[in-house]
Amino acid sequence: MNASDEELHDCSSYTEEGSDRDDVQGTTNGENIGEVLNGMPQKAYDCNEEAFIGSSSVQWEDQLDLAIGKQWVTMDACRKYIRMYAIKNKFEIIFQKNCADKLILRCKGESCPWRCYVIRKNDGHTTEVKSLQEEHNCENDGRNKNRGANARWIATMLAEDMRLHHNSYTPQDIIAIAWNRWTLNISYWQAWNARLMALEELHGNYEKSYTKVPELCRQILASNPGSLVECKYDSDNKFQYLCVAFRCSLEGWRTGCRPLVGLDGCFLKGKYRGVCLAAISMDGNNGLFPLAVFICRKEDGENWDKFLALIAPELKKHPLPLTVTSDRAQAIITSIQTHLGGCNPRSCFRHIFKNMSKWWKGEHIKELAWATASAYKKVHFQRCLQKLDEAAVGIKEYLLEIGPELWSRAHFDTTCKSDHLTNNFTESYNSFILSQRDKPVCSMIIGISFLLMKIMYDRKVQSSTWNENDVVPRVGSILAAYKEKQNDYVTCPSGEGTFCVRKFTGEHWIINLNKQECECCEWQVTGIPCVHAVHLISH
Repeated sequence: MNASDEELHDCSSYTEEGSDRDDVQGTTNGENIGEVLNGMPQKAYDCNEEAFIGSSSVQWEDQLDLAIGKQWVTMDACRKYIRMYAIKNKFEIIFQKNCADKLILRCKGESCPWRCYVIRKNDGHTTEVKSLQEEHNCENDGRNKNRGANARWIATMLAEDMRLHHNSYTPQDIIAIAWNRWTLNISYWQAWNARLMALEELHGNYEKSYTKVPELCRQILASNPGSLVECKYDSDNKFQYLCVAFRCSLEGWRTGCRPLVGLDGCFLKGKYRGVCLAAISMDGNNGLFPLAVFICRKEDGENWDKFLALIAPELKKHPLPLTVTSDRAQAIITSIQTHLGGCNPRSCFRHIFKNMSKWWKGEHIKELAWATASAYKKVHFQRCLQKLDEAAVGIKEYLLEIGPELWSRAHFDTTCKSDHLTNNFTESYNSFILSQRDKPVCSMIIGISFLLMKIMYDRKVQSSTWNENDVVPRVGSILAAYKEKQNDYVTCPSGEGTFCVRKFTGEHWIINLNKQECECCEWQVTGIPCVHAVHLISH
């Protein structure tokens, strides 16, 4: 999980000063994620009490006026219109009488004469202004605050925009919008609560979503037989975790992808936060190939144990030995050793170098460190490591103590056919599902499944245009670049599928075509013919 991800913070003790009942208390404590069944805290507002979207045609950009005889189709539409009228004209209103057939409103200013009297007509729906005292003698206090512009009103104004443009605003975004669009100065917590209300209107209730997880599991298994789906609640009937791995992903990975699995986690951004742990692979074109997700309260050793205990049997079905890559978090490393013992582990060198940089700094160190990790041949690895040792005392011992097989291409197992030094592809998945990470759990899983379906279909369409006897575009681009350099080499045949490829500088490499091996070791690690092999094959 990246340090750059939004940090968890506890808002459970917050009560907004001067807020009304529409401004629900923000709750972000990770432990509250399971308080959804017995003992679930009562919600502080009712989303159905006042519909957010489509309940009124009035828009902020409209020219709003109020006069005797003005009519609305319903009393609810009248209330919303007058509220927006007051906000736009920078005064606050008080409902002296607010019932189904009559409204009496006055300005909040004690000595202000502004009054409005609205009644419902005999048809039982239409409402009309019967009397209006338009004069104001109260002055704006300059704070640009308005109690009418509470969290619910802000959510009403933003929800449709969030639906149409797939925006998931942060509280800071909403504060900026309130000022730039409406010249309103709102608090962080008004913005926070408005965001939650809008998200619930768009995607459903967070608490209820946790109660529907078992039914979601049943429906996934009914529509995707053979999938791995499991959820669990604790003894208090509070949500603990949900694991989902679709059969099509697992089978597609086993039959068509390299035995590479990346593990990582990311923070969720909804009302109760939590984390999403994920197992990701890559297809032959280095496109993301999601395998499984695990929704839980927090990222720790216990949850990594639960996740890997569930998916390890499926991962071990791959016909080739597994390579599992992760960051340097001890919780993941321990769980990998417990549940995927015998696999070939790798550690993200970007994380290793970040830790190194606390003690050894400078561009020269950076260049030598990455050159050491990137070297395919052990003799080149040793040469770079020696230069690194000469440049900084202690750095060689630090890297060797971690274990070169975890971060050095020269020491990677060659069955995986991947030379990735970082865990970037798993972190790309965290960005891939970003649009779903603020949704209630059921909506989030459904949204992730839609994303998965889309990338699978798009790749199917793209691959249908490829030559079935050719390589994937990524590999084709690499080979094309190598072909442009082939005139720099000459070939000396040796027999039994063995050749010597020489460069005009005097360097030479032994290649065994039968074993698909080159002395530079790049072919063995990546599975893609190196520039020397491309020259040989082309001739």
